[in-house]
Amino acid sequence: MNKERLLKLAEHLLHGKLGHKEFDFNRYNTGEYYSNLLNGICKTSGCAIGECPIVFPDKWEFDSYSGLPKLINHSIYGYPLVSRRSATKFFEISNEEYINLFTPYNKYLNTGVLSADATKEEVALNIINFVNKTTII
Repeated sequence: MNKERLLKLAEHLLHGKLGHKEFDFNRYNTGEYYSNLLNGICKTSGCAIGECPIVFPDKWEFDSYSGLPKLINHSIYGYPLVSRRSATKFFEISNEEYINLFTPYNKYLNTGVLSADATKEEVALNIINFVNKTTII
């Protein structure tokens, strides 16, 4: 697990200026994003992974075709999975850990179940709790 990257994302969710107008735990990136990609800002709503191109602009981007957040130069096979595959690779977490941290209504790791209407603060605290629980010996 890359706890520094996870904690940087959590810190952004708690205290940073979001790249989306609204946080939506249930959507990567919605709205008319094409014209705003040039400015590095999304137009409407997005989730924690949807904020990765804003937090980590040298590593993440929005795919110019689908609008999905992904690692720069990451293969785009299977559009619905590109963001998940990018996140598991970048944060060095398992698929189950990704699901628990970044998708609603899932509980694999005893960090709590977050609904689709979870706030950015709730998602950030879930990430922090996960990092803290997995680093305790």
